[in-house]
Amino acid sequence: MSLATQRLVVNAQAYYDLIIHPSFADLVPDGAYSGTLGEFTVMDDVTSKKRIIDAVAKGNVFKRRDASCKIDFTPVGKLTHRSIETDRIYGATMQCDNEFYTGCLTDFINQSETFRNYILTFFKDACKADTAVNSYFGDIGRAADSTGTYNWNSFDGIFKKYAQYIADGTIPSGQTFSIASGAVSNSTAYNYLVSAFNAQPVLLKQLTPDMKAYYVSNDIFWGYHDYLVSTGGAYNIRYYTDGIPDLRFKGIRVLLEPTWSPVIYSLTGSQGNACILTLRGNFLFATDKTYGGGANNDQALRVWFSEDEEVWKYVMHMKAGTEIMRPDLTVIGTTSW
Repeated sequence: MSLATQRLVVNAQAYYDLIIHPSFADLVPDGAYSGTLGEFTVMDDVTSKKRIIDAVAKGNVFKRRDASCKIDFTPVGKLTHRSIETDRIYGATMQCDNEFYTGCLTDFINQSETFRNYILTFFKDACKADTAVNSYFGDIGRAADSTGTYNWNSFDGIFKKYAQYIADGTIPSGQTFSIASGAVSNSTAYNYLVSAFNAQPVLLKQLTPDMKAYYVSNDIFWGYHDYLVSTGGAYNIRYYTDGIPDLRFKGIRVLLEPTWSPVIYSLTGSQGNACILTLRGNFLFATDKTYGGGANNDQALRVWFSEDEEVWKYVMHMKAGTEIMRPDLTVIGTTSW
């Protein structure tokens, strides 16, 4: 995507198609494995709030027929209502050529277009990284990262939602467990997977392995990998083309989320981990593919040269929010943060 010297305007629909949707796709276009955002179910039409309807089926409808003509009608399910909301967020940066092309960089001023394209790439990557961190760890009530490394308070993420569902009893305490801070041994990583498997509620346990997945941080993933190797289970390990092992526990996929451990370390100041066993596609990401900034609120990405200030400006607008489709069908263990 070349800037040359003209303005660049990407409307909301195009930004969704080019940036947001690929970030949550099964195959991230960057090529390298970058986490489990592809496991999210994306809702792209949430302007502010949208209802989530939980339809839960039930059995026990048979009755013996007697001499009466009366028929007893029995419900076969129940509906509950929740909602998913989006927050308006933006990102912005700017580049001043007079500040940039000084000292040893002065000789490169005739290559300014190349460097501007680098800035655009860095900006897009930063937006995607902030989306990933907030999708899991976002908490709008949390103070900003003092180191400036991570953005984790732009919209509420999955872990905050889980904390709320644990607090209100939607997720019983028996479906949670604690993970100690510090290094995780191979056997301990295995035991965490065992603990999560054994703590499944009845409805989750009866589902087939391909309908569920473990989502785990680095130490648990690689600890379980090494446990399989050390116990002769390495034959169960298959590899993606990008070199990430395809691990299974009792037939259930064990998926690595590489962003979790470094973010937990920044939150706690020590090594920490997390493990979630739930339905695949159970995490929801909401956005509005028609929303943006500009005069008509439809420009999601805009790059322009400000004649008054003589700087290049880069601005991104989007809406984002998360929710969990069936929080009750989850077993979760985390280090405290």
